[in-house]
Amino acid sequence: MKVNKGGRSILLNSSFNTGTLNELFYANGYMLAKQMEKGLDNLVLNPEETVFNKVLIESFIGGILDYYSGKKLDEEYLGDLDERVIELKTEISNAKTKFAEDYFDLLQTSKSIISTDTGLLYKVISDSEGATPKSSNDRINIDYKLYKFDNFSPEHRILIEEDKNYDCAISELLYDQFVEGIMLMSKGDEFEFYIRTNESESELQYLIFDCLINDIDFI
Repeated sequence: MKVNKGGRSILLNSSFNTGTLNELFYANGYMLAKQMEKGLDNLVLNPEETVFNKVLIESFIGGILDYYSGKKLDEEYLGDLDERVIELKTEISNAKTKFAEDYFDLLQTSKSIISTDTGLLYKVISDSEGATPKSSNDRINIDYKLYKFDNFSPEHRILIEEDKNYDCAISELLYDQFVEGIMLMSKGDEFEFYIRTNESESELQYLIFDCLINDIDFI
């Protein structure tokens, strides 16, 4: 693997035998940062939140430099780290939930957003005069993009899945809100749905589902 360091390309391999002690330490630091990036979601934030990742990594490096410069932290501070990380994760999770709830509440005030009796929110991107599904047993061919709400990303969304010409029975869709939404559509329609759903008992997921119906096979 080649990486760019100081304007020149360095080849990193499994043994890091690039010839100098500096390069050995650089390579180990590179791999440590890579592992940190994978683990940040378990610590505090989502891996997609790049700005915050950089801040956390800079803080981590600052801690290493302070240790080797002789600065000391008292043992009580160090002993409380695990508890404070848990508290911080809770605070950030609550903040993300509030961001999402505020965003979804704001959507309901938009003239372009339609709300159903069940609370499903959607926007009509393109409307057609095609046929409408008769039951959830009907099969559909769709193009779709599934996003996760993220307050720190452009347009408040992160793409997590997409597919074209995806075939399935409407009842086979992952969430009940997807089924409800598809039943409102016609062949040729493209809608965008805004969905709150329980991914687990303790956490709500805020999803954005962009769907175009290419065809309907009536069963």
